[in-house]
Amino acid sequence: MIRFRTDLARGVRIAAFHGTVDGGELLHAYRTQLDHPDYDPSLDDLVDLREVEMLDVSAAALRELMSMFSRVDALGYATRLAIVAHNDLGYGLGRMYEMMRDGAPEEVSVFRDLDEAFDWLDAAARFRSLLPGRTAA
Repeated sequence: MIRFRTDLARGVRIAAFHGTVDGGELLHAYRTQLDHPDYDPSLDDLVDLREVEMLDVSAAALRELMSMFSRVDALGYATRLAIVAHNDLGYGLGRMYEMMRDGAPEEVSVFRDLDEAFDWLDAAARFRSLLPGRTAA
């Protein structure tokens, strides 16, 4: 199961994975998010894999996920995606996705600690708030 919520104060969309997640469920969940009229492509993202028991996601599913995000990438938002994984499988899958996203406007980093992931995302948000036309946080 994948549950999404938005932390508007931080400007972060959070996807919490629970139990067993396969490629079909991953693609369905993100397709639903991308098709939702309230989807905000300017938000940073955090993928929380700490509660996932089994990830059965192939490289082909990750490539399809990247293809789904191509329309968001075309908008050119310089966002960040933090992936948090406690086990080696989730961490390795996150690193594979990070390498596959090389060249996209979204910067991806994989963490084992949730606080470190939020620190990385918060640093980006603070920097963006200092750009012309933005208000400081």
